[in-house]
This record gives sequence, C-alpha cells and structure tokens, in this order.
Amino acid sequence: MAAAFRSWLAGRRLLIVLDNAANASQVWSLPPATAGCLVIVTSRHHPPGLTIREGARRLTLDVFDQDGGLVLPVSAPRNA
Repeated sequence: MAAAFRSWLAGRRLLIVLDNAANASQVWSLPPATAGCLVIVTSRHHPPGLTIREGARRLTLDVFDQDGGLVLPVSAPRNA
C-alpha cells in the first residue's frame, strides 16, 4: 500500500500531514523521494529518527489551554 501511495504522489506538489506518528518507520515509508512534497508530522512523543533526514526540523509546541483550544484565530477571505 505504501508503494501505491508513493506512486500516486509522484510528480505532484502536495502538503502531507501525518498526524500522531508513533515511530519514524510510519513516516519515512510514505512520502516519495521527489521534490514537490512537504510533510508535516505531528506526534505526542518524540520518536527517534524523525529528524535525521536532510531538511527535517523538530518544533516543540506547548499544549493549548482550554480557551486557546476552543478558539483558534481563523482568517476567512472577505468578499468585496
């Protein structure tokens, strides 16, 4: 299935969000090794091996408080 997914992605420009990854092998088996795909990985843990790839960076975010979790700033386009 991973190979079919990579084949479908080939030649496309996409942003892929992989939510709540448990380990690095879940992540690195999916995206193709071609330009045009950007992958954002979320995880509640710090799986080793995710940031060893070229260009990968770790960004640690704080947990939202209750008010911040309920109300997120959203910018909607205005009709002129």
